[in-house]
Amino acid sequence: MFILAICIVCLISACIHPSSSDRSSLTSSATSSNCRMVHHSMGETCVPLMPQRVIALDSVGNALALGIVPVGSWIDPHVSSYLKDKVSGIEHIFSAGSPNLEKILTLNPDLILGSSYQRAIYEQLTQIAPTILAEYQTNEDWKRVLMKQAEALGKLQKAEQIMSDYDARVTQFKTRMGDNLKQIKVSVARIYPEGFALYTNDGFASTILRDAGLNYPSLQDRYRNAIVSRERIQDIDADVVFIWSYSNSAAINQETQSTLKQLKNDPLWLQLHAVQQGRVYKVPSYWIGDSILEANAIVDDLFKYLVEAERELKR
Repeated sequence: MFILAICIVCLISACIHPSSSDRSSLTSSATSSNCRMVHHSMGETCVPLMPQRVIALDSVGNALALGIVPVGSWIDPHVSSYLKDKVSGIEHIFSAGSPNLEKILTLNPDLILGSSYQRAIYEQLTQIAPTILAEYQTNEDWKRVLMKQAEALGKLQKAEQIMSDYDARVTQFKTRMGDNLKQIKVSVARIYPEGFALYTNDGFASTILRDAGLNYPSLQDRYRNAIVSRERIQDIDADVVFIWSYSNSAAINQETQSTLKQLKNDPLWLQLHAVQQGRVYKVPSYWIGDSILEANAIVDDLFKYLVEAERELKR
């Protein structure tokens, strides 16, 4: 099957790549009639004016927020309830963590959206359908990816409204927090069997917390790209601690869940200020997401755990 798929890709390539003498006239004609040029991390690509069968190699939430339901994407088998209903019916097109070109081909897409992470397979993807790879260097680039995908889909105006709504919601959060915003410190930690990973300035959730005006304890800077051992558990402490224990691996998931249960009886854990104040919150996997839908979900959590919970504590 794989060899057959490669042959089909080659045939498609022969059909969609004209000779150099014909290419300029075809491009000019196509641009003015049924497609438009979009600049992206790999150059320029002429995309359909109204794509009907979109593949989203990542950031599926962006396409959904823009009113487009992809025919295929990365669909996490442990997807949170927040996204579960929204991705129903979308084909999972990955195998062993990488895009499955054969499966993508069978879905007959007319546009493929991805990020610069997929540079290595760009040529193969372009032989299947016009492909736009948004520049994505760090998790902080999620807003830029949204705008590039919106441009490719002809939805820039809608994307601008979506981001305006996001900004307004964040501003509302800051207003509701008032003076508490300057005083509170938050910690975002992922549980591993061997310890904790702290997310400060370089995580998806960190960008939303920074937009919301929240800060983490300065001592956590030392743990950037490093694991906090169980013996140094006090270094994850803050006024509020957000934790999650999600992994794509079922075995690791089971092990981290066991670790989480053990923590509840660990004397060092019980000494944490956030634990003693009842301000440790286990959050879903969208806290390590990559789209505007997941960003909005995190903002909702900030209202839930910092605005509404704070109000309840003062009663």
